[in-house]
Amino acid sequence: MYVYTEYPCNINSGIYIVTITDADSCFVTDTFNIDIPFLPLEIPNAITPNNDNINDDFEIKNIDQYTKVSLEIFNRWGDRIFLFSGNGALYADRTYRWNGRYKGKDLPMGGYVFILKINGVDPINGVVSIVRDDKRKKQKVETQKNYSGTGCSGGLLEWAAIAGTMKEENILIPINV
Repeated sequence: MYVYTEYPCNINSGIYIVTITDADSCFVTDTFNIDIPFLPLEIPNAITPNNDNINDDFEIKNIDQYTKVSLEIFNRWGDRIFLFSGNGALYADRTYRWNGRYKGKDLPMGGYVFILKINGVDPINGVVSIVRDDKRKKQKVETQKNYSGTGCSGGLLEWAAIAGTMKEENILIPINV
């Protein structure tokens, strides 16, 4: 009798029928029920999509164990911004995971609601946050350095320089020079 003691890779729980045939065409068939416990899901509460290969996307560890996976992500207004439907092994591939973008554009920092349905059981709901470097803050500091030598301290020139380099959705904050 041979006992396989290593963890079998790529085998799911279920009933397996095994037939062994020898050189004289004698065979034996047996049925095995293999029950492999699922590892717990590790769902992050934040992503940092800055291309440093650390938490760049919504990676759910151990999701590859599941055959039926549906993931929806919504913005604060309830608009669905991401949908995945397939198996866990496919979602485990980073090209299919949510990366903090919608229609090719980076989404702003903040919380996004997710609904994860696995193998038809009760859904898992939660919030995942996008955390980004504050490029606006860096831009303000650079602007301050570029325009502080003009002789205007805290005046309209700094405000105009900042406003001209920032998007309209940003909030202007006075710079103390």
